[in-house]
Amino acid sequence: MKTIIVSGATKNIGYAITKKLSEKYHIIAIARDYHNLDYLYHDNHNVDIYAMNLTHDNELNKFKEYINDKEIYGLINNAGGINDVNSIDHGNTQMWEESFNINALVPLKLSKIVIPHMINYSTIINITSIVALRPFAQMSAYSGAKAAASHMTKILRLDTLEKNIKVTEIVPAMITEGALQPEDISNTIDWIFDLPEYCNIDSLTISHIKNTIY
Repeated sequence: MKTIIVSGATKNIGYAITKKLSEKYHIIAIARDYHNLDYLYHDNHNVDIYAMNLTHDNELNKFKEYINDKEIYGLINNAGGINDVNSIDHGNTQMWEESFNINALVPLKLSKIVIPHMINYSTIINITSIVALRPFAQMSAYSGAKAAASHMTKILRLDTLEKNIKVTEIVPAMITEGALQPEDISNTIDWIFDLPEYCNIDSLTISHIKNTIY
């Protein structure tokens, strides 16, 4: 059974992805809270849980050792979050740095660790956000960080061409009741992994039929 790593695996999109893909893949589910991971996946024999804080380099180094003997078919960089909703003049610069760390640097660092273990025609999926494409007031840190992650994904696509690693950016609009659901994203990702080896989805924006990014 092929192995896929999912970060941010205990909430919303990450939980939906892990649950869906574990139907036919072996999943390494990453999140901060061990007890939450254990509660969600203790009876799922296709999921191995790994609790870590992705913003701590020492914990990333331990994860590097953990996957040292593993072959990886997929990496889904889903972990992220909003921690500051303010106008720029009222923003907290420390929280801006934290936002860029978890939303932009962490996917970069995790990809660097995993790429040497990825098999031929494996896939990296970075989940960004609609705010990476369109500016929203009072979301400067999150929007800027996701825009950086979006651009990094495009560069990663170029950097991995010779390695036969596929790279996809998923750009979801807002996930709320009555709009997009986490399962809409997980079903799309499941479809991506079923595509022929030669087929790469560079970027895919997913929005509700009644909403538009323009």
